[in-house]
Amino acid sequence: MGKPREVVLGNNRSHGWVASPLPLLAGCVTPFPVQAGFVFEEKGGEYRVRAVDASTAALSHSWNLGKRRPDRVVANGEILVAVTYAHPDSDSKTPDIPSNLVCVESFRGQEGRSMWGAKTLASSKIIWEFDLSIRWPQEMNRYTSFPHLKNFHITRTHLVCLVTQHPTANLGKLVGTDFYILDLETGGTVKRMKFSTKSSSILSGSLRAAFTTALSHEFLLTDTYIVSGGAGGGLLVWNYTSDKHEPIYTIPDPLASDTTKPDGPASSLPRQYSALTMSGNGRFVAATTSDQLWLFDMVDKKVHAVYGNGRKIEAKDYYARNPADDFPAGVWCWWKEWRSKRGPSGAMIWEEIDGSGGVAYLTDLDGEKRRLDIGKLLFDTAIGPHWAYLALAMSFGLYAYVMLAVLWEKGLKFFESRAAG
Repeated sequence: MGKPREVVLGNNRSHGWVASPLPLLAGCVTPFPVQAGFVFEEKGGEYRVRAVDASTAALSHSWNLGKRRPDRVVANGEILVAVTYAHPDSDSKTPDIPSNLVCVESFRGQEGRSMWGAKTLASSKIIWEFDLSIRWPQEMNRYTSFPHLKNFHITRTHLVCLVTQHPTANLGKLVGTDFYILDLETGGTVKRMKFSTKSSSILSGSLRAAFTTALSHEFLLTDTYIVSGGAGGGLLVWNYTSDKHEPIYTIPDPLASDTTKPDGPASSLPRQYSALTMSGNGRFVAATTSDQLWLFDMVDKKVHAVYGNGRKIEAKDYYARNPADDFPAGVWCWWKEWRSKRGPSGAMIWEEIDGSGGVAYLTDLDGEKRRLDIGKLLFDTAIGPHWAYLALAMSFGLYAYVMLAVLWEKGLKFFESRAAG
């Protein structure tokens, strides 16, 4: 995967802070959410988290956690939510399990007023904090249940937590899986949505109900919806802002569209996705397997397209997420073309060009080439020759402008010399 890119400190002085290993490398129980884009620092037993600007690799926001050792974090602008290990001065009964949930607001070290009205001179301010292993069992009146935070993401208004329930703190037996929806301003629980242990009706009678993929990959979060794995390997869509406490629908079963599945009794089982993402307009959800990219239309509720990267998958590796072969790792890119035009009211609107767009599987993205040249990508993959024509026209226009400026200057000097003579 190439060498890690060095973070440029620039004018950001460390003042004795030392970079701490990522929690994932220190024995994190679960890998989600991914901690790319953050730097963890420690000084004298205190910790802080700093955000890394993806475009410049410079450090930006800073959040002080005090003596709370961070396990995983998410951020949205100035707001950071972290699950940490217990404060060393507390009397926590689970000091070895990260169960302390804390929300921190950053002010970049200058005086400012928080988005919730708290004026401060500090570089960051703790908004709320609680031990989820104590509060959530009390809210559910289930004092024999131990919740463990598997994954979490935030919007500007909500914190969504994917939580597993266990009889004890040793996390041995799984007795339930839930989504907790929290108010980001107060930390209070808004609602709880429980995963069913049964597969949806479209998968009824299948052996697929015996497992779930809710914890196998990231879940997607918008201001209204969640897309997650679920019982039987399906993808579930939830509306966490409504009164419903169960999924509103299941993304179409891809088995009927999969022409690569092997023959035999196991062909009724799905392949587990390794990653999920969503298009910028929220209409399409993309899911990847070891050799395919699946696109689901969230409006028409159907499989939009299936693409292959040329990887040869043997029958024994059909259900493996990443078979042991020499196929290069890469990044899937899928796009559509749009054009601007005047609508019926006379205002300029954007319209999708029918049949436009394309897909590419990019490889050889080592540590020194992580920035994708999107313009070159679009040209190289033949998204349309007009990109080349536009670049050529701009080049000729600039050349003509320079030549006219030179001629104008020479003309002025000529007439000035004639007038002087």
